[in-house]
Amino acid sequence: MPTSTPAASSEARGSIRRVALLQSINLGQHRKLPMADLKAALEAAGHTSIATVLQTGNVLLDAPAEVANSELETRLRAEMAAAFDLDVPTLVRDADEWRAVVELDPFRALDPHPSRYVVVFCAEPPQERAVAALEGVDLEEDRWAVRGREIYVSCPNGQIQSPVLQRLGRPKSSDTSSGPATVRTWGTVLRVAAKLSGRNVSGLTPGDGRTS
Repeated sequence: MPTSTPAASSEARGSIRRVALLQSINLGQHRKLPMADLKAALEAAGHTSIATVLQTGNVLLDAPAEVANSELETRLRAEMAAAFDLDVPTLVRDADEWRAVVELDPFRALDPHPSRYVVVFCAEPPQERAVAALEGVDLEEDRWAVRGREIYVSCPNGQIQSPVLQRLGRPKSSDTSSGPATVRTWGTVLRVAAKLSGRNVSGLTPGDGRTS
């Protein structure tokens, strides 16, 4: 008998599988948030079918189909503040949107190392902001492209040395022109995609998404 994926199962129940990206979690001493505590808080708030990927604030959960991603973003941010006294801007993509991020990969032919290839997830389409920020900049070996609300950045010399990421920065949550943004490595993107499809991710190396 064929088995259904988690996304298909949730859709059959009238809900949609979502990916919530919590901004700047576990990047500093004052923003520590164990994933077990996060999962417990979300369950206490009434969320269902919760799973986390890595320690960087990647949460899979089901939400009713009638609940918009923007509504869920607002709710999750309020719940993080109530449970942990942290202001955590959050972006949500549904399962289909996440699969599209993988399928639209503009640098597949370059085969960049997954830890030196990142996706900047934005609240709004960032094309104009990205073009303005990078005008006249020596990109060195970096490459970048915008697809929808995501900026794909290949940075062979690493994220810290990336002229593209240095110039783009990360929009502040108070910046109403672009809204919050958060960065994930391509390895993380692939691990989340695998989790969404129900595939085993235990063979993926946490830092880069490659098989070990």
